Amino acid sequence: MINYNSLSGIDGADDIYDFRPISEITIKNTQDYDLQTYYSNDIDKYMTSSPNAVELSFSIAEFSLGENITYYADSTNTPTGDIKYAFFVLNWDDEINSIKTWDDILDSWPTSTSKLLSLQDNNTFILSTPSGWTADGAFITNTSLTHNYQSPGIKTIKSVMFSYGANADGTKLQALRWKFITTRIFLGNNKAILEDFSDLGGADFTVIPWPETSPIISGISKESKYYESVENTLFKNKFLETDVLGESIVFNALNNDETGDYIGDIDLEQVRFFSTGSYDMSVLLQIENEIAPDGTNFYPYTNKQYWDGETNTFPLKNSVGEIFINDIDDFELKMNCVLEFNLGDVEDTFIIDSSGNGNKGILIGDYSINKTSDHIPLARDSAMTLPITGEEDKAI
Repeated sequence: MINYNSLSGIDGADDIYDFRPISEITIKNTQDYDLQTYYSNDIDKYMTSSPNAVELSFSIAEFSLGENITYYADSTNTPTGDIKYAFFVLNWDDEINSIKTWDDILDSWPTSTSKLLSLQDNNTFILSTPSGWTADGAFITNTSLTHNYQSPGIKTIKSVMFSYGANADGTKLQALRWKFITTRIFLGNNKAILEDFSDLGGADFTVIPWPETSPIISGISKESKYYESVENTLFKNKFLETDVLGESIVFNALNNDETGDYIGDIDLEQVRFFSTGSYDMSVLLQIENEIAPDGTNFYPYTNKQYWDGETNTFPLKNSVGEIFINDIDDFELKMNCVLEFNLGDVEDTFIIDSSGNGNKGILIGDYSINKTSDHIPLARDSAMTLPITGEEDKAI
């Protein structure tokens, strides 16, 4: 029961107006990112990814159930300016929806000082600094509560806000109205901890993990099992409402334009990449200065009548004829070679860079993914069919 006689500026039930708390949750120390918003820009996604520290606070608005919000900017547009507000968090991530009703709240209510301290050690049941209006009508914002999240995904925050009044000297407080609040936020996956190829030391992957531009030879066909299964998985939409992270992984995989263009079946022996584009086949064969006896015509390497292998031959130590770039005599050419992959020399599923620059090539094959129901996680539906390597009379 409320004792109105002991409350300053509150004469009766008519003065205890209803209100609507509006949650505001941002990245700690910045107001630039609203975590109740999904971001698609790469920089925004990085800033709102986990791990991260977030701040939760509330604004006070006129009570309504619709989309229109009328904030109480100052005490002049409220029934009384003597009411203040405070809030505390019950659970920073109620994954199993264990707190649904006021009975659930009362069941979790601390009944002793030791129980309260234990809950506060877990960053719950910590009361925010009160908010309200000063005597001159200015609104005092309540202090936000902070929490650190280590994992990505949707986080369901359960909290309680209450309005209260006080006696003239502020020594006695009386709670007036209580609000049970559910707030949902989304934290994305940080690029540093995205799924990675197992050979690079990351976790096993479902969709092809390719968050950044990297060299790729050939690519993923639109007619592959992989592409079709990614498209079907997204179309079937067997994702829980809370599985925004899983759905975004498949969506990003479907729209990933960093996996190259499939050029068909090829027999590829070696790949070299140079830091300058001035090396055409004539330079690599060291015949760029080869001219006809009349001094007018250049003999291209495709001229089989001239380059017969007997009277006229290519230099023996050219880079095309040597398996390893480090075996040639041209020092400048060796220094400009960024990577060299001999595709018949494969260890498990990766290829060592024989140029000595420490790069690593990874074999990617075709496979499919599947998600059969809302409650079953995304998984590979078939083994990866890798390119054939190191066998005679077969593509490598």
